[in-house]
Amino acid sequence: MKLITIFLIACLCLVEITCAQDVETVISNLQQKFEQVKEYSCMQETYEKSGEKTDSRIVKIFFRKPNLIRIEVLKGRDAGGIAIYKDNFVWGRQSGWLKGIRLKFKPADKTVLSLRGSKIYETGWYYLLNEILDQKNQGYLFGAAEAIFEKTPCLILTSIYTKGEASIRHKFFIDSQSYIITGHEYYEDDVLVSSGIYKDFIINSGLSDFLFDEKNF
Repeated sequence: MKLITIFLIACLCLVEITCAQDVETVISNLQQKFEQVKEYSCMQETYEKSGEKTDSRIVKIFFRKPNLIRIEVLKGRDAGGIAIYKDNFVWGRQSGWLKGIRLKFKPADKTVLSLRGSKIYETGWYYLLNEILDQKNQGYLFGAAEAIFEKTPCLILTSIYTKGEASIRHKFFIDSQSYIITGHEYYEDDVLVSSGIYKDFIINSGLSDFLFDEKNF
C-alpha cells in the first residue's frame, strides 16, 4: 500500500509541474523577492506531532538579516516567553515571576527545542527558502500548482523524497502576488507532522535594535 501511495504522490508532483508556473521560475522569483528584504515581522501559527504528542502555538517572529531572530510566544506552551537567537546562541526568558531571569543556551539545547527537535532558527521565511534550495540540490522531486491558501490565491511548491517504502513530502505555500512564503506542511508517510501558517507580514519597517538586545529583553 505504501508503494502505491508513493507512486500516486510522485505522479501528482509530475502533473503539478505542468500547472501554474515552471518550478525554476517560482524558485527564482522567491530568491529575488527575499533579496529585497532586510527585515520583517509576522505572526506564525505552528503545529507539531511526535508520536502521540502534539503541540500548537501562536508566536510573533522578528527577523533581521543575516540571521537575527526574536520570537515572542503569544499562545500555547511557554506563552509569554521570549527567545532571541544571536551570534549562534539562544537567550530566553519566561513570563510571570521568572520574567527577570534571562538564560543563555546553545541552539541544540533541549530546553529551547520544539516538540520535534527543531531549533529556533528552523522556522520562518528565510529558513523555508533555504529548505527549498537544499531540497532541490538533494534531488527532491518538485512540482508547482495554483491553489487557494487561507482564502488567498497562492502557488504551492510540492517536494517529495522517497527511500524504500518511506516517503517525505513538503508543501510550501507562496503568495501569488508578493512571493512571500505564507505556509508550510511536512508529511512523513502521508501523516502531517508539522505545519506553519505565516501572516500579517511587515517588511523593512525599521525594527528597533532593542528587539534583538539579548541583555535587555
